Amino acid sequence: MNGEPRHFFEFDAFRIEVEDRRLLLNRKVITLTPKVFDILLALVRNSGKTVEKEDLMEEVWSDTFVEEGNLNRHISTLRKILGDDPHEQKFIKTIPKHGYRFTADVREVVESNGVNATENISRSTPPLAEAPRESFWSATRIGIAALAVISCVMLAAWAISSRGLARQQNISDRTTTAEAYQDYEKGRALWQTRNAQDLHEATLLLERAVGLDPDFALGHAALADSYAFDYANWKKAEGQADEAIRLDPGLGEPHATLGFIRMFWEWKLTDAEREFKQAVGLSPNYSTAHQWFALNLAATGHKDAALAEIKKALELEPDSLSINADMCQTLYFAHRYDEAAVQCGKTLEMNPKFLNAYLYLYEIYNAKGMTDEAVSTYYKIEEMENDRNPPGVEINLRKSYKTGGMREFWRMQTEILMHPTPKYYRLAQNYARLGEKEEAQNYLEKAYENRDFDLAFVLSDPVFEGFHNDGRFRDLRRLLLLLQD
Repeated sequence: MNGEPRHFFEFDAFRIEVEDRRLLLNRKVITLTPKVFDILLALVRNSGKTVEKEDLMEEVWSDTFVEEGNLNRHISTLRKILGDDPHEQKFIKTIPKHGYRFTADVREVVESNGVNATENISRSTPPLAEAPRESFWSATRIGIAALAVISCVMLAAWAISSRGLARQQNISDRTTTAEAYQDYEKGRALWQTRNAQDLHEATLLLERAVGLDPDFALGHAALADSYAFDYANWKKAEGQADEAIRLDPGLGEPHATLGFIRMFWEWKLTDAEREFKQAVGLSPNYSTAHQWFALNLAATGHKDAALAEIKKALELEPDSLSINADMCQTLYFAHRYDEAAVQCGKTLEMNPKFLNAYLYLYEIYNAKGMTDEAVSTYYKIEEMENDRNPPGVEINLRKSYKTGGMREFWRMQTEILMHPTPKYYRLAQNYARLGEKEEAQNYLEKAYENRDFDLAFVLSDPVFEGFHNDGRFRDLRRLLLLLQD
């Protein structure tokens, strides 16, 4: 039997068939998208060595420019497929600020004419002297009885491995349509940027993904998230989340989305907490569930619990911009302003254009009395939001700070925040900073009437701490279900 040599890599219970571009677990094919397969192959070929992020992106996306977040998302997907707990990092270890290292023992097999094989064992650490190992996959070199025993052991180990790996075998959690999965991956990556244009494109991709495969549970869950971030579409999000749960009742992601809806759109924080607890119970390695649960805990005044939860999210996905920024916000709610400022700085080192980090940094500088820094950050936010004031207004705003300090700057801001659409919550913040409680309370009530997204954090916002015993504020807390009497 003649033919070109065939290359394989074996680790744990997995086998990579290089020429066929397939991953097998105990001889069963595991579905991978082309890019996820390329990442796995690049890491395995360099087992024991740190592969820099830039090198990995250049190898996998040589013909396309992609954001680092796309690589992070693919690594997260690969970990789920391998059943690699992000805490243990049994297979893929994150090397902070550098890249990733494949840490499992890898055996390279080169078969020629289907009979002869040469092996090269690669380890992350030098092995102790040991007897030669037999190839698991060569029937001519291992007895059928031994093969059966090993297979049973491996199957048993696989059965008790992380839930993420087991779910990869569930057709309701993935899709047999490669195009649908590619749309899902692209949509998820775009959604992670928290950018309005990217959100629109993500929604289109995810709508197409579930159109191609209506039984794709993760696709419906991702589309629910995309809808949930859109003022025009958030009411459609619950239907998509419910469909994901119907297709896969063991999926935690859609419960996290339902928690998000309950918290930010319906202001039912107690109901949201129940959904978040269910989400982290079903999918403990889903970082976004921990992230949103942390915000829920912060919003209800459980500062220490919120910090513990956001730390879990960051451990699971250390390269996530949104989680890093929300760590900054959670520290701000806990009055740990110096730590919050440092955390925002770390987030901006990862991406100097990530708007949320600047929004939180502006609040932190105000709380610390760092007025020059607060004003500078305000203009940075304006520039990034494409919401720059007309030249005359901006000149007057700068003049107000120069002549009257921060109080005049806030007062001038209140006029600007009324146009073109009033920003009620931010108006309330400014009046609270100015010490004008009645006006601040008026705008908080308007924020409630107009479903201002940020109102969910009113109880934990340091700006309103002096309001907590006021009758009107207590009434508002009851309406938000923030106060359980």
